[in-house]
Amino acid sequence: VPPFSVTTPGPFLVQCAAGGASFTVGAGAFNVKVAAGAISMSASAAVSIEAAAAMTLTAGAVMKLTAATIFLN
Repeated sequence: VPPFSVTTPGPFLVQCAAGGASFTVGAGAFNVKVAAGAISMSASAAVSIEAAAAMTLTAGAVMKLTAATIFLN
């Protein structure tokens, strides 16, 4: 499959049915940058974020972390 790019002045929407969507990067970075606005992600089941090296989580304002139990170290 050849590489592709999408350049559009308007919204870009990907809508998937029951099969879902999968993004795999063989080497390099998967980068999402929003110049103005917010990012929202939600799931109806568990979510995992794993880093094989260092991970930074930074907020320029309030950060709210809510859970039934929070494990730190």
